[in-house]
Amino acid sequence: MDTPTHHPGTPAWVDATVDSLEAHEAWRAFFTALFGWRWDVGGSDVSHYAVARDGERAVFGLTLGEGAPGRLTTYFATGDADSSLAAAVALGARPASAVADVGDLGRTVLLEDPVGASVALWEAGTFAGFGVVNEAGAPGWFDHHSDDPAAAAVFYRSLLGHGLVETGDPTMSVIADGDRWFASFSPTQGPEQGPAAWNPIYLGDSLERVREVAVRVGGSVLLEEMAVPGGAICVVAEPTHHTPLTVMRAGEPAPAGG
Repeated sequence: MDTPTHHPGTPAWVDATVDSLEAHEAWRAFFTALFGWRWDVGGSDVSHYAVARDGERAVFGLTLGEGAPGRLTTYFATGDADSSLAAAVALGARPASAVADVGDLGRTVLLEDPVGASVALWEAGTFAGFGVVNEAGAPGWFDHHSDDPAAAAVFYRSLLGHGLVETGDPTMSVIADGDRWFASFSPTQGPEQGPAAWNPIYLGDSLERVREVAVRVGGSVLLEEMAVPGGAICVVAEPTHHTPLTVMRAGEPAPAGG
């Protein structure tokens, strides 16, 4: 099993779904250039599901799906997908799939939360999810944006069983697993940010290098650099569907409390 295991109610995995083998290949090349990942790629019987690894540690998934151009999905760990699904529906979420077995790897279900963002639950079997977090080339933070961040925060606090932390900014709150902050709830900044969504933030060794490489391999830069609590971010887009990816500079403190 990949390590570490993930506490129930904390982010366990991120994957993306693309709509062609050409896009699948292009995404793998793009992220390898950015982070140096290597890929374990499955065959057509598993929709070419590919697991990206930083060394031997799993960090990201990529799969093929019709009509799904570059959608990113964040998964939260649960000890019981059926019970968590029932709780989510009772809190106002809408199931977008049934609970499904993924071989012996685990069980999953896709939801739409009460403010319209897609999210998935992951009940681990032999695959726990991320093998590393909070290092360059791995996830370091998660932000949920919507037109009603307060409602989103209340939903996830209730569903995930964690506490909310007030940040001093009345428009944003943070959710914490004990004293470890791991996700924020923010207002959508404008139509260019798209509909409500979870935004997984990966760590890079150098934002300047990430921007240069993204452009060199056919992507684009959507945000050059912006200071955030705990460091700075940039936003780049991959070359096929122009899906944005937020990268935070590694080696700096996590957002306060992390």
